[in-house]
Amino acid sequence: MTHLRSAQRKGWPSGPVIHIDGQPVASVKKAFASACRRAGLSDVTPHVLRHTCGTWLAQGGVPLWEVAGYLGHTMARTTELYAHHSPDHMNRAAAVLDGRSVTGSVTGYEKGATGKPVTP
Repeated sequence: MTHLRSAQRKGWPSGPVIHIDGQPVASVKKAFASACRRAGLSDVTPHVLRHTCGTWLAQGGVPLWEVAGYLGHTMARTTELYAHHSPDHMNRAAAVLDGRSVTGSVTGYEKGATGKPVTP
């Protein structure tokens, strides 16, 4: 809604957001199901696409705070769902147990001079 309101304030033409040739789609659920059938996909929902997006972002090394912002999740929920997909998952823990030094942060937050987390 934030983006739609912003577009409206900027004077972008109003009308159906989801449309076919300018005509509103009567049912997003039916349109999505039809698109899946045409693509040969079964058991796919918008939620599956959202989860796949989060997984691919984490696998690509995107910091979890960015994944959370992109998907509109809390940091806690994003960590729960996607941290294990990160290419660095458990590297720091393994390094400590191996006696190696550890630097950096896997959460996307670093500690500043005050000791409080700061965003990159």
